Amino acid sequence: MRPATPRTPAARISRKGLLAVAGASLVAACGGGDDKERERQARTAADLEIVRFLLGVERITTAFWEAVVQRGALGDMQVAPIARQTARNDRTHVETLERYERRLGTPSTPPETPGFGEIFAAGPREVLESGAELANLAAAAYLGQANRIQDRNLLASVLAIHSVEGRQAAAINRIGRVGDGVLPDDAFAQPLTMAQVRSRMKRFGA
Repeated sequence: MRPATPRTPAARISRKGLLAVAGASLVAACGGGDDKERERQARTAADLEIVRFLLGVERITTAFWEAVVQRGALGDMQVAPIARQTARNDRTHVETLERYERRLGTPSTPPETPGFGEIFAAGPREVLESGAELANLAAAAYLGQANRIQDRNLLASVLAIHSVEGRQAAAINRIGRVGDGVLPDDAFAQPLTMAQVRSRMKRFGA
């Protein structure tokens, strides 16, 4: 019977070293997973903030145009058909953003619908100019958030909505002769921050 080969200090150190390396790898893997999860949660939270902000804008614009249609607030002005289409489009935008909100987090409670009393009391011209202002604000609001969005599907939806908002604004501006009424003021669309949009939306009861 052959005698057992004695373990050398080097052999013992090598085994300890392997165990240490394995343990360190496991800790690193767990830590890396935690970091990735935190990053994912941060991206989701950022997108949810954007969705809720844009949803707030769309709820105001939808309420406005639906009220315009219900009240016949533009009288015989040729923009009335555009008002009906804008109300339908904006309602679809709200529904789309609400689906993203449910996917990203807890649905928010819609605020009380503004009355827009002073605007309607001022007559069709004021209604038209206010509608143009809302359409311009909505387009600028979407553009201002586009580069912050993390989710590619959400970004695609936001860019598609921004395109429609811009076309609606152009149509309303042209009929109402808001500004020059025909061409944009600049070669590039101008984005607005959340703070800028919220400040300008105050007159609409936002």
